[in-house]
Amino acid sequence: MGQRRVIFDLPADRRSAGTARRIVAVTLDAWALPGLRADAQLVVSEMVSNALMHAPGAASHELQIVRRPTGIRLVVADGSSRPPALRPTDDRRPGGRGLRIIEALAAAWGCELRADGKQVWADLDEPDRG
Repeated sequence: MGQRRVIFDLPADRRSAGTARRIVAVTLDAWALPGLRADAQLVVSEMVSNALMHAPGAASHELQIVRRPTGIRLVVADGSSRPPALRPTDDRRPGGRGLRIIEALAAAWGCELRADGKQVWADLDEPDRG
């Protein structure tokens, strides 16, 4: 299998998480990976929302979906060099659970710093391969 990759430039606005979910759904349907769809849509939504919240000022964010032998890798690039960090949960405060959701659903996740910011990535394995 040759490597398949799709790259999209998402405008940095509140509708981008929904756009990213639709892009992931269409891509996974095209790649015949329906078992990853729900988790991938939730993970990408959290990743894009985090980019919007924690890397303000960017005009857009790059989304990559990469086919791997065991599943996919989702990558969201933003202009902040500050790596993501798990926050303590607080039931009195909304939010702050995005990375915990990603950590729970992904086989692995991480962050790579770049000259122009960072890329946050998450690997999701096909259900029968995890």
